[in-house]
Amino acid sequence: MRGASVTVGYDAHLAIGAGSFLNDGASVVCEERVEIGRDCAISWGARVLDTDVHQARAARRVRASQAGTGRAR
Repeated sequence: MRGASVTVGYDAHLAIGAGSFLNDGASVVCEERVEIGRDCAISWGARVLDTDVHQARAARRVRASQAGTGRAR
């Protein structure tokens, strides 16, 4: 792994305090609001999320299938 991943949604708020950092392979997914305090070290491979992305993806799949046929498959 190399690097960290940060995803911030439209109109979301991400705050990372001074002296904080993400280690190799860590990720942050911010859909509404995430605040990481000062001098925090986020460990290798850690995930910080403020959303349950699985439910959101499932809801989009249902809407997409309904759009094509008028009913869920």
